[in-house]
Amino acid sequence: MPIQSRLVERKRLEGKQLDIALISAAHPDEPVPPTLAVCNTFDITELRAASVDKQVDVIVHHGRRSNIAQFLHVHSHVEIGAVFAHPNHLVDDLSVGQLITLLTEDSPNNDSAVVPGVSRLFCHAGLLNLQTLATAFGLSTSFAPTGSRAEPLRDYESLANATANLQGAIAIGLRGENILAAGLRAIKLNGRSPLNGDDLKEYPLRCAVHLYVRSLQGAGATERIAYIEKIYRRVCVDMTVLDTLKHGARDLGLVPRLGQERFTIA
Repeated sequence: MPIQSRLVERKRLEGKQLDIALISAAHPDEPVPPTLAVCNTFDITELRAASVDKQVDVIVHHGRRSNIAQFLHVHSHVEIGAVFAHPNHLVDDLSVGQLITLLTEDSPNNDSAVVPGVSRLFCHAGLLNLQTLATAFGLSTSFAPTGSRAEPLRDYESLANATANLQGAIAIGLRGENILAAGLRAIKLNGRSPLNGDDLKEYPLRCAVHLYVRSLQGAGATERIAYIEKIYRRVCVDMTVLDTLKHGARDLGLVPRLGQERFTIA
């Protein structure tokens, strides 16, 4: 099927329900090719500025979708800030206020600075990860984990292993297969579970992500398409991880891969 036709089909599917991924599926770990200019935006002002920059090839926008001139919208998904816990963690539900307290020790709800049962909160230290998490929180993009029990780590594997090896630890900003490899479990946030379809509609930490490209043809099209495909694959992995946890499995092989064909556009 031609690329344009697949994109039309993708938009039709998006009109029904957006795919749910984990923060930050839209930021591939591999370095961006030097011939590809990718711009991440977090508000409408940044989006409009990126859209008139003739050097920009791909825009990854976090927030409300907007039509912009000279760019083609090719994909949307929702990223959630799911909280994962040590397998034997006794805490099953946290409030957003408690999570902010752990991250910054500055609770907007005047909650106690002590969160019973939580000894450490590990979070991803990547700038784009923190910016996406801040957007989901409704905080400034200058957000940084400054709480005494917050510890930022540089990669997903370290984040998952640190959480699995410390009783009473929880993690946010974690995604991918490392969640299953470490045997972690998802806990509720404000009474909402990231594994429950109905709860996801009202999940407190969520951020819509939209991908725009200048063109899918001509010079540089191969690099642009390859970059979009990387993001699609990461979304697919996260969907499968969440579904695996929902079914109580600990191995991706035990649950069929979800809709991989939908994530291939070339």
